[in-house]
Amino acid sequence: MERSVKEIAELSGVSIRTLQYYDEEKILIPKRNALNHRVYEDDDIKKLWKICILKKAGMPLKQIRIFIEDEKKALEIIGRHKQKLYHQVIINIGRLMLLESDEEKWESIPEGDFTQAIDKMVKKTIKGVENEN
Repeated sequence: MERSVKEIAELSGVSIRTLQYYDEEKILIPKRNALNHRVYEDDDIKKLWKICILKKAGMPLKQIRIFIEDEKKALEIIGRHKQKLYHQVIINIGRLMLLESDEEKWESIPEGDFTQAIDKMVKKTIKGVENEN
């Protein structure tokens, strides 16, 4: 079943301009009808669904394009992105734990470079979190 760009935008919640951009960037390339209007088929809708999931997961469009173009690389791309997200989570947990109340931490001023002392605290916290997993 062929659908217009307007229908796809209404169906998916993705703006017409974004759909046009995906076409321009060769991420989602719909067929054209006799009037040269974009027409989307069921396979295009499936691709758009994947694009929306990957975009929401923070994957860059360049990576999404590769994912769409070459399904063989899909697992590799997702694996790398998951590792990146996992690393960000660990760093953010370390930052959160740094702010947890620990009177000793707030009262004992380290000697020397404060930035290095804080970096050591964060690294120690991150190692602790990584060892728990």
